[in-house]
Amino acid sequence: MSPFARPIISSPVISKLWLKYPRTWKYILNIGLLMKYKTIKLEELPTYIRLRSSFNLHIDPNENRGRALLISNGITQKHVVKFWEESVKAFSPTTVLDIGVNYGECLFSVEYPSKAKIYGIEANKQLLSFINKSKSTHPNQKQIKIINAFASNKEQKTQAFYVDKNWSGTSSGKEIYSGMVEKHLVKTITVDSLLKEEKLFKERILFKIDVEGYEPFVLEGMKSVIKKSAEVLGIIEFDSTYIKRSGTNIDLFLKKLSVNFKIYMFDNFGELHLIADPTMTSLQDMFKSREIHTDLILVKSESIAYFLS
Repeated sequence: MSPFARPIISSPVISKLWLKYPRTWKYILNIGLLMKYKTIKLEELPTYIRLRSSFNLHIDPNENRGRALLISNGITQKHVVKFWEESVKAFSPTTVLDIGVNYGECLFSVEYPSKAKIYGIEANKQLLSFINKSKSTHPNQKQIKIINAFASNKEQKTQAFYVDKNWSGTSSGKEIYSGMVEKHLVKTITVDSLLKEEKLFKERILFKIDVEGYEPFVLEGMKSVIKKSAEVLGIIEFDSTYIKRSGTNIDLFLKKLSVNFKIYMFDNFGELHLIADPTMTSLQDMFKSREIHTDLILVKSESIAYFLS
């Protein structure tokens, strides 16, 4: 059994349902809070969560993803956090990239090697105070650099970023239609520019990318890092609806991925399998669904694939 085993996700998750049924989901969250904390009064709710690692995750209890994290003990993406924890332990990365930090559910879930360089990139400036509070008590705080920017394939450009005040997880570089959206302008950054001074031939890169359909742009902006680094291991959100909304041809994206990586996915039993034919059609056949929402594990070198099995 894979150490990263999880049930497959073959349909859009809570974040999409939130956009469609905001009142229903807010009601459900309130029920969850009432059951756990015996109150839904903002002033009586905790402002941080003690993770199972014993580290603190600070959240905004007035924002619904923060409230969901309160209910779930700081873990709303169990499979991603499990992958992250096991990868840090087994892969021992020298450079860590969490792109699309949100509150830091992954970033602050684990202790890193003492010499690792750790970067968290988050476009939503309204989350920065919570992220920095979590950083301030983390054992690797001096190694962690938090960057308020929109990770992309272009450096130092201005990008519109739409912050969903209801559910921070759906904030996006593409305009979204919700009753509580704020438009912000943020600077773009590429991973290649961020790591341009590093001696990449020695680096073991671990990354997570969750940016609501802009994953192809982030990967395009780190192609030099991927090419030059000794070993690269990552997990990306793959949501066909969001990726198409970003203007990306999905088959072309999958083809580019297969040039640089071995691509793995989880089956219904939680086992990881190599995707031999990385096309949208093959994914639709496997998932029995027109649109796909899952996570892909990307492995550059076969030498690091051993602990995935």
